[in-house]
Amino acid sequence: MTDQPLTRSSTARTRMIEVAEQLFAERGLEGVSLRTVGLAAGQRNNSAAQYHFGTRDGLVEAVISHRSATVDRRRAELVGALLDDGSTPELAALVRCFVLPLAEVVAGGSVDQPTWYLRFLAQVVDFQGGHAVARLAPRPAHLQELEAAMRAQVPDVAPRDYARRQRWIAQTTLRVLADQEYEQAQGRRTSPLDRVTDDLVTMLVALLRAP
Repeated sequence: MTDQPLTRSSTARTRMIEVAEQLFAERGLEGVSLRTVGLAAGQRNNSAAQYHFGTRDGLVEAVISHRSATVDRRRAELVGALLDDGSTPELAALVRCFVLPLAEVVAGGSVDQPTWYLRFLAQVVDFQGGHAVARLAPRPAHLQELEAAMRAQVPDVAPRDYARRQRWIAQTTLRVLADQEYEQAQGRRTSPLDRVTDDLVTMLVALLRAP
C-alpha cells in the first residue's frame, strides 16, 4: 500500500506550522499574529491560519504536536532501555533520558539549517509562565514512568519542594538548550553539545538532591 500524496491543504498547514515555529522563536508569542503567519507562509487568504488553527493557542499546540512526536519516541526508547531490565538506575541516567532527546533536536541544526524548536518552547514558557511547562503537551506514559523513577530517587524531598524543582528542571533544560540553539545558529563558537548536556544533567541532579 503506497502512501497518499499530501493534499494542498495539508501542505499549506505544515508550512504555516514551520513558519510559526520560527516566528514565535524569534519574536515571542505576543509579537506574531495568525495573519502574519499566513502571509509569511505564502498564503493569499489572510484568514488561512485562523481557518486551520482557530486561535494562536491552537497554532502553538499544532507546533508542539508537529515536533514532539519525534522527541517522545526517542525518550520512550531511552526510558525503555533504562528501566526494562529491572535494575534501579542512577538519578543522572534518568535525568539524561529527559534532557537528551531535546539536545538531539539542537544537534540536528546548523548555521545554514538552524533549528527553532527549543527557542520556541522557551518563548511559550515565557509567555504563559513557569506553570506552562506542564501544559506544553500531553504527558505520555513513558514520561510519567520516568518522572516516577526520578521521584523515587529523592524520597526525602517534600512534595511541594519536589514539584517546584520538577518545574525548574523543565524550565532550565529549555532555557539552556535554547541558548545553545541560538549560539549554534549564529555560527558562534560554542561548547560541544555533549559537554553542555553533561553539565546540564549534573546541575539538574544537584537541584533534585538539594536538602
